[in-house]
Amino acid sequence: HHSDHTELGAVLSQKLVARFGTLRSAFLYLDRSRTGVLSVEDFTDSLGVLLPTMEITHAEIVALVKSYASESNKGAVTYEEFAAALSPPLEHPHPPAPYGHDELI
Repeated sequence: HHSDHTELGAVLSQKLVARFGTLRSAFLYLDRSRTGVLSVEDFTDSLGVLLPTMEITHAEIVALVKSYASESNKGAVTYEEFAAALSPPLEHPHPPAPYGHDELI
């Protein structure tokens, strides 16, 4: 079946965490051009290696990069943007519930 960029992002983040353990080492791996940002070309090169069985189109990679990158630098993803996009929800705990313990009894 064919993927879209949101599924691609999810699969990629699982793969990166499993393989590299930290976002920084994953970012350094993806930054093929050693420019400090991730370009469409960087993702294209890396995804072919990391996800060889997925059919990934150029358009999907462009959409993925756009979904990670901020408006200011479409076409390249900084480490901060990469970390924000891939950080697991667990690192952002929900605020405490608005009611007191009394209501739970």
